[in-house]
Amino acid sequence: MLKPEILFFMLLATVTLAMALFGFLYWKLNRVNRELLDMRNEVCGDKTRRKIEQPTFDQNLALAELKARINNKRPEVAVPDKYRYITSLVAQGLDSGQISQVLQIGRGEAEQLVSLANLRRGMPSTQGSPA
Repeated sequence: MLKPEILFFMLLATVTLAMALFGFLYWKLNRVNRELLDMRNEVCGDKTRRKIEQPTFDQNLALAELKARINNKRPEVAVPDKYRYITSLVAQGLDSGQISQVLQIGRGEAEQLVSLANLRRGMPSTQGSPA
């Protein structure tokens, strides 16, 4: 039979070797996992970069249309003088019939313009006033 001291040292050596083997395997597994994670990030990162660097034709077309709409400024349209006079004529108390005669426009057009002028000034419409 083996002495208890020798048996104890053999058991201690076995446990120490088992722990060292377990630690080595744990370290190796973590290193392999990190390498796999890095490889996955490289592959996924490359796909993402390609999408950003190489937009599709539809994306380019949509971007070009948006830029064209932003840069397309409408030319200033000169408003005829007779339309600018409506507000002052309404303020003087003229109704749509009188305004149509003064500006030589149709009564319906004058009524619409008077309504717009009143809305602009915040007053109720006075359409249909007798001439």
